[in-house]
Amino acid sequence: MNPNFPSFDGLVLISELYPSELVFSTSLGQEDQVITHFLAQSSLPITIFSLDTARLFAETLDLLARTESKYNLCLKLNYLKLNPSKIL
Repeated sequence: MNPNFPSFDGLVLISELYPSELVFSTSLGQEDQVITHFLAQSSLPITIFSLDTARLFAETLDLLARTESKYNLCLKLNYLKLNPSKIL
């Protein structure tokens, strides 16, 4: 167990028990960027994804691209399936 990062030990254990099944949803907020940094440095098999609402600001898309570039990641984007009659 790593006394400085006990959460890391838990992630290692869970990723061993459920390989290729763990995912992390990032909002690209500051706290999620810290978690993304942690996951990218760990090389644990945890998929990182974000939701694309088709209404993201250009700055958000830029941050997404910079995050992928900095950590050499390909963040999975999940798109919402919108019902045209429900769009405001």
